[in-house]
Amino acid sequence: MKKSGGLNADRKKIAVVISVVAVIAIAIGAYFADDFIGKKDTDGQNGKSQTDEKYCDISIDLPTLDNEAVSKEIKDYVESKKSEFEQTAKTLPKPEDGVNYNFTAKYETGAVGDTESVHVIISSYTGSGTARFDKSYIYNKKSGTQIKLGDMMESENSLNVFSSLSYRYLNEYSQKNSLSIADENIKGATAANENNFANVLLKEDGIEEIFMPEQLGIEKEAAVTIPYTDLIGTLKKEYLNGAEKSTVKRDLSKFKDKKLICFTFDDGPGGKYTNKLMDNLDKYDARVTFFVVGSRVNSYKSTLKRAYDQGNEIGSHTYSHSNLTKLNDAELKKEINDTNNLIENVTGAKPTLIRPPYGSTNDKVKKTSGMYNILWSIDTLDWKHRDKNKVADAITKNAFDGAIVLMHDIYETSVDGALIAMDKLSKEGYAFVTVDEMRELRGAEWDISKNYTSFKK
Repeated sequence: MKKSGGLNADRKKIAVVISVVAVIAIAIGAYFADDFIGKKDTDGQNGKSQTDEKYCDISIDLPTLDNEAVSKEIKDYVESKKSEFEQTAKTLPKPEDGVNYNFTAKYETGAVGDTESVHVIISSYTGSGTARFDKSYIYNKKSGTQIKLGDMMESENSLNVFSSLSYRYLNEYSQKNSLSIADENIKGATAANENNFANVLLKEDGIEEIFMPEQLGIEKEAAVTIPYTDLIGTLKKEYLNGAEKSTVKRDLSKFKDKKLICFTFDDGPGGKYTNKLMDNLDKYDARVTFFVVGSRVNSYKSTLKRAYDQGNEIGSHTYSHSNLTKLNDAELKKEINDTNNLIENVTGAKPTLIRPPYGSTNDKVKKTSGMYNILWSIDTLDWKHRDKNKVADAITKNAFDGAIVLMHDIYETSVDGALIAMDKLSKEGYAFVTVDEMRELRGAEWDISKNYTSFKK
């Protein structure tokens, strides 16, 4: 009986041990299962979460906004992406490379006046590369109303202009960062479709555009900023962050029914002769376009700044006046970029127009520059004659509505001839406008592939 009782007691002890072991095993299993998909310590005040799990890291940082609707929309979007990540993570084995699976959500903000923008950046790594998901939100801080990029545009043509600027700056970004983005992908990513510009951020100096890898056909995203000074006339004033005040923009309605002619001047700035021209422009309510040589900019900074502040248009004539079609890629980029940077340093605005020296251009020049090629319809040959009367006659005898005139402000005879021609043509009903003013008045759209010689009705 004692033996039998002892046996039963031993059996009971074994059963208890087994039960305890089972409970511990279940607890350990539950711990590691929970640990894999992530234990989170959440700070509800700032929206941050961090993890200390073995195989899976989650970090979320969300903005604190006054707009509850936008805050909820952002939170819901992030949560949906996190849920997708967690569901995938549950099916994955321990990472072989020792790098934890991870999910990160962060944001950037920017504002212009009463308009707030939030750009949410989500990245997710599950062992087979990092996936990125971006989404932007723009809303009015006072009304709470969400805003689309199209709502910010000045006119129906604004999206086309925005598209052209985007192409130019993305092309420039690609070259500067030695990215092999196919031209067809740049054109596709910047085509005049609002969906192409879904990821934007309103920054202090301009609108930042974020292009996703799948848009560009490369492995990483690209971000470019279009300055507000380039967007004057494209965006409504309330979205320009005061840039419209820094640039003189004329009321063009007064020229609507007039004959138009554009006087352009190459090879400057020309010091005292350029200033003599500007001294007389107001007499004829005239503004002109200067295509400046980069190597002369630093010697005539005050003249160039005056030209820009007066409301004249500043374009590029390259750095050293080289035939661009005969340069290799590196030389071509340097001629263009050095000049653009010098002009921007003085005026605060990067030029969008280029006059290729000798009128020599091709598709390579257009693609590399990302600028609009401006040629001419009237060549005064002022450099050859050095005679003010011949310059004036060449203009007045060949003038027509929409003409672009070629001159050089480094010669006094050219400036004097231009002023004689202005005096005569003003009496014939002509208005003297810049290249872009003429384009706008004629309702033409910029096209990077074209050579512009005139803007006829």
